[in-house]
Amino acid sequence: MRRGALTFVSAGVFLGGLLLWGPPISMAQEGAKKSAASTPAPAEISWLSYDVGMARAKKEGKHVLIDFYTTWCGYCKKMDRSTFRDKAVVGFISKNMVAVKVNAESNKPIMHEGKRLTERALSRRVYGVRGYPTYWFVSPKGEKLFYIPGYRSGPDFLNFAEYAGGGHYKKGDYKSFLESKKSRKRSSK
Repeated sequence: MRRGALTFVSAGVFLGGLLLWGPPISMAQEGAKKSAASTPAPAEISWLSYDVGMARAKKEGKHVLIDFYTTWCGYCKKMDRSTFRDKAVVGFISKNMVAVKVNAESNKPIMHEGKRLTERALSRRVYGVRGYPTYWFVSPKGEKLFYIPGYRSGPDFLNFAEYAGGGHYKKGDYKSFLESKKSRKRSSK
């Protein structure tokens, strides 16, 4: 009888140990999955210099957003305080694009297609920027796609970012993209 009782107790201890140790391991694994899936979007856009951003975009195959600004531009500052802190804008750009800031009045040297320029020369000669803020969207290969001037609200800017960063410009014009987006929204309700 004693042997049977010991076997029974041993089996109970063994199974109890599995139950005690098993769930925490799987809960830890489940918690890791949840935290990876629910990693919050960054609160701000990580802006890069022109040289670094263009190299990263080419390497990662991502579209580029270039923010041409000046230090005295009120609407540039407003974009930084509002639109570029909008969760949807920050999330989309951080995930799908490379963000670059260029001070359009700076004499900081940069490289563009193997040539040494200043940020000022880049903005005026290469991108033709004349007013601030101006945002250029560029392909991963460095091809200029289109630009938008002036202040934009979060939802408005997000539309342009999705059109460029999502590659929708390859399928049709911006107006068609917006109409398609609106019809998808209506049909999902």
